[in-house]
Amino acid sequence: MVQKVLGRPKKFNRDVGLAAAIEVFWQKGYNGASLDDLTQAMGINRPSLYATYGNKEKLYLEALSEYGKIFGSAQLAVFESAKDPKSAVQAYFYEILKSQTRLGDCAQGCLMSSCAATTVEEVEGVSEILTNGAELLISTVEKRFDEFKNTKQLPSDFPSKAKAKLILDILQGFAYRSRIGIDRQILLDDIDEKVIQVIT
Repeated sequence: MVQKVLGRPKKFNRDVGLAAAIEVFWQKGYNGASLDDLTQAMGINRPSLYATYGNKEKLYLEALSEYGKIFGSAQLAVFESAKDPKSAVQAYFYEILKSQTRLGDCAQGCLMSSCAATTVEEVEGVSEILTNGAELLISTVEKRFDEFKNTKQLPSDFPSKAKAKLILDILQGFAYRSRIGIDRQILLDDIDEKVIQVIT
């Protein structure tokens, strides 16, 4: 008689599961994303979701934080590494639109602007994540603009903080237009106009 050897169960990859949850929340929002949607996308059952992430709210907060690390950090790195103000703002807006207007069957817009902002009063902790993200963006951009001022690439009276806030406002507009399905190329064609608004 041949004994059946049971293989070791495939180990759940927490990071892969979190990435799948990000996509579900990005596409459907917090309220629109059911536990069935999440577990199916993540490849786990409900008990495993609770054991790994706590509950839906905690999974959502972790997804928002991870989204900020994946997309926000990479986009700011592009801005910081550019050699002049114009190319910095151009590259930054391009990276933003690249994530907001992903091709294929993907959610559009920005998870933070399109989805998270609507749950500030509903899920404790969202407001802090959004506030920290906005403050990081403004402070990082302001600092880089000040560096450009020090190297005479921007005038000494250039309002670094006000322009950093303007970039944040422009991002929200891009996110809204991306979410409602404005053609990707139209948005990309608008970048140069937005760059002029920022650096002049």
